[in-house]
Amino acid sequence: GILTSAEGGGYWIEDIDEPVRNNAYVLRVGSLAVNHRIVTDRDEINLSKMAEHTRVTIRLDTGE
Repeated sequence: GILTSAEGGGYWIEDIDEPVRNNAYVLRVGSLAVNHRIVTDRDEINLSKMAEHTRVTIRLDTGE
């Protein structure tokens, strides 16, 4: 992905266009001040509101 500065501070990782090994992206979600989110063209999921300070595994549901 491409690391870019976000308006108001922080940063975005954009255009992650590469396979994720075993379809499992592991992340320790930051606090509400960190505001970890997944943003797509149609949706925004606030991970910090859902799982602050928690280790999570993000997987793509391919419908298979």
